[in-house]
Amino acid sequence: MREPTKLSKSGLAIVLSRLKGLEAPKVRFEQYQAPSELAVGAETAF
Repeated sequence: MREPTKLSKSGLAIVLSRLKGLEAPKVRFEQYQAPSELAVGAETAF
């Protein structure tokens, strides 16, 4: 089993910014695209 790769916050933001968003997001399911920097902050807040 491989060791998990550790990323810095900026590295994670770069990876997230390269992901493809949903083609037809549904607002009722809260499927909206957040800026990668905001997503990194939310992920690392806990």
